[in-house]
Amino acid sequence: MYSSKTQMALEFVIIVALILVITLIFVATVYLETKSVNSKRLFLGLQDLGESVQSEILLAATSKSGYSRSFTLPSEVADTSYNISIQSNQLILTSGEYEVSFSIPSVVGGINKGSNRIANRGGVVYLN
Repeated sequence: MYSSKTQMALEFVIIVALILVITLIFVATVYLETKSVNSKRLFLGLQDLGESVQSEILLAATSKSGYSRSFTLPSEVADTSYNISIQSNQLILTSGEYEVSFSIPSVVGGINKGSNRIANRGGVVYLN
């Protein structure tokens, strides 16, 4: 049979192992939840930024000739780098696993992070 000291040591090791497993499960759960929240924050940030740029372009397209305005795009969305481009009347924002696109009228030029200038000249929308 086990001696009393051996049994106590074995029980102690089992309890410590159980506490470590519970702690590991807790940390993993918190990590996954944080990752999920950050992922949602990134997606919503891309959508908000895309809608804002789409609104700028639509406003310029529906304004009279001579309309001109500057606007600034952030270098990151939700603390994450992103790409923004215009292709075939689509405004496209990408970052990591996400890609969001918005329909826009025809635009001459491209869009950049940082300062952008948009103008309507003779019914044509120019960017930068």
